[in-house]
Amino acid sequence: MTLPPLKALVAFEAAARHLNFTLAAREVCLTHGAISRQIAQLEDHFGRPLFVRQARGVALTDAGQKLFRHVSTMLTELAALSDELQVSTTPAVVRVSLPPSFGAHWLMPRLPEFYQAFPDIAIELSASFEEADFTRDAFDFEIRYGKGDWNAVDCERLCREQLGPVCHPEVRNRLGNWDDERLGVPLLHDVNHGHWEQWLGTVGRPQWLNSGGMIFNDGNLLIEAALNGFGVAMGRSCLVEHLVRSGRLVEPFTTRVESPLAYYLARPPRPLHRAAERVWNWLLEQAGDPALPA
Repeated sequence: MTLPPLKALVAFEAAARHLNFTLAAREVCLTHGAISRQIAQLEDHFGRPLFVRQARGVALTDAGQKLFRHVSTMLTELAALSDELQVSTTPAVVRVSLPPSFGAHWLMPRLPEFYQAFPDIAIELSASFEEADFTRDAFDFEIRYGKGDWNAVDCERLCREQLGPVCHPEVRNRLGNWDDERLGVPLLHDVNHGHWEQWLGTVGRPQWLNSGGMIFNDGNLLIEAALNGFGVAMGRSCLVEHLVRSGRLVEPFTTRVESPLAYYLARPPRPLHRAAERVWNWLLEQAGDPALPA
């Protein structure tokens, strides 16, 4: 029984997944030339071409597609077995990128419970307003806010979101009446998503946009402004539910509307390693639990 070299199979799997030798080389820390030599070694071993070289990138031959299916499964299972058998005192590291406000207000209250359940995993969190580039950034997966229609990633919805005004309890006493042309206090806006416009349009009060206000590009700043009594913010349920439950913020109106946006888990189109998969599934379980930390 003659087996192909494992190093060449790793290079092949990355090249087949990306259909680009440059991206594959970057992922496995080789040069473009080294990737080409590894592929050539496999093609000599099997006696047939695995890729068709094109003007832009490469495509798999029929033999290459068949090999990719088997190699991808084999490497995933081998990595999982390695995680299972390896004895180490060092926690497995899972690297996650996420929006700053979601990390501060949804995830942070839940982390103590996570570390009690999974003491063998360390989560490395990177707060960013930018979407991760999985061909460049070394994240296992990402939490994104949007419609779940991103290219080149596999997504699973983490939690839906409802919109409704929130404010400091003392600010509620300064609000005007429902039929007033102005709300009576400044509106606190999230500049990125137009949540006030959506809510006011739904409840039939677009004139309240003339109430003046402040605009923030960071949900943390928006929530802090509301907590300090600067005005009324458009609360996003995933970020403010724990503050409403604790009484630090109140909902002056009972109407909530469904947001067209939601939080999603997003990862490159390849299997997660065992520790990352455990974190991914734990997040989904937390999102499905209606009991939020106060």
